[in-house]
Amino acid sequence: MNGSHLSRKPLKDFTLEDYRSLDCLPKIYTQRAIIRANNSVSPQSGHSSSGIVYFYGKRKSHRINRRLFAKQHHVVEDDSTFYHSQRDPNKLFTREQRSVNWISELVGKDFLSKPIATDSSLLLQFYRYVQFKSDRDRLIEEKNPQRKRAIKYEGHRNTAIIGGRLHANQNQFPSDLLQNKYTQNYEISNLLDQMLVIVKHDLVKKGVDLPNDSERLKEFINQKYGLNIVTDMAEVVDSQMFLEYEYVLGHGDNRVHHLKSETFKRGFPRRKIFLDWEQFGKHKLGHDHVTYGSAENNLSDLGLDELSTLSGWILAYRNAGMKLNNKKRRKLIGELDDLASVRRSGIVSRVEGNIRDKFSLQMLAQGLAENIHLDSSNKRYTSEQRKSHTKGISGWTEERMLEHRLEKVRETLEFAATEAPYSAVENPTGVQNYFNLWANLLMRLELVDVPQETMKVLSKR
Repeated sequence: MNGSHLSRKPLKDFTLEDYRSLDCLPKIYTQRAIIRANNSVSPQSGHSSSGIVYFYGKRKSHRINRRLFAKQHHVVEDDSTFYHSQRDPNKLFTREQRSVNWISELVGKDFLSKPIATDSSLLLQFYRYVQFKSDRDRLIEEKNPQRKRAIKYEGHRNTAIIGGRLHANQNQFPSDLLQNKYTQNYEISNLLDQMLVIVKHDLVKKGVDLPNDSERLKEFINQKYGLNIVTDMAEVVDSQMFLEYEYVLGHGDNRVHHLKSETFKRGFPRRKIFLDWEQFGKHKLGHDHVTYGSAENNLSDLGLDELSTLSGWILAYRNAGMKLNNKKRRKLIGELDDLASVRRSGIVSRVEGNIRDKFSLQMLAQGLAENIHLDSSNKRYTSEQRKSHTKGISGWTEERMLEHRLEKVRETLEFAATEAPYSAVENPTGVQNYFNLWANLLMRLELVDVPQETMKVLSKR
């Protein structure tokens, strides 16, 4: 089989001859006139590597300079069976391929990078190179605080519009892409897996000798802290029902480096391209916005004091994006853009206050969970993987990266104690208890030092 010698070779080490051994690549990238290939590929996560491949050559009349975006899924190195099952490279590769194809057919191709080639045996994907800058790069480069803030709101605008377009067409997608994975068992297993990684990292840092087996580790933690971590995770998951989540079709992993924007028109980009659709499917409403705002060092975060404004902004643009008629959708989006150019609050006022408050509450809860998720990911990653996430962010180190997420969790719990709009849901006490359960658990595990006043307020029934 052509390319069989590459089965264990990392994408970042591919040579021109390696690319030539792939039958899938168009000849314009492998022809004789091409004399060199360079990779700008790095491990973005534990289960994939991605980046740009450059092909250089020379003809008599001109130089050749061609680029592709490449991605390769691979097996994760981790002790957790649950983590392995959720990051099966074959499943993720297949899901991304099917998702892009179905989105192209049912919703449109205008926000996707065009697929160029795939090699299923090597779990390799090649997409047309998108020259636009990612929102991550734009936020790193921008020094003006107001313009940086505008980029963040713009990113949420684009995410909301695409979310609306997907939602409007979601009933046409095949059932396997619409299956809701957020069962009670999944949520408990997922949170438990994350918490074990975080607690283990903390105890190792303190010099504690730990068992390797996960079951023995759970027993050790239970005995040390006088709790039952499985039961506690189940209580947290059970309390989510009071948040009244809606599950909608979404990107699933909408990070700032996954959104690229073309040149501006009236302050907003004319085109936007979303990359990396392997997690496409049903997610909690707001999930794509929480992931967008979760870059390292608060790079894409607007802060909790803007949560209400951001919630109204998202819902207004999402509602406009849901219009199936292209002309009507563009007209409504244009009207919102005109309002935004004058006063952002004009858009927010278009969304009923209670609906906005309820969404703010859901975003707050998801933000807490996402910081737990990212803290566990950061503590799973190798130093090389962590450095790929800190690259370019001034003053941001691995050390701060490993501390920051739990600090964010503490901030969220303090905000939940004093500012959360609990009255927007049917059972305010139930939602308050969700945050109280998190605060109690993290305090007992000695991971987060929650102020006594915060604990007192959250525990009030």
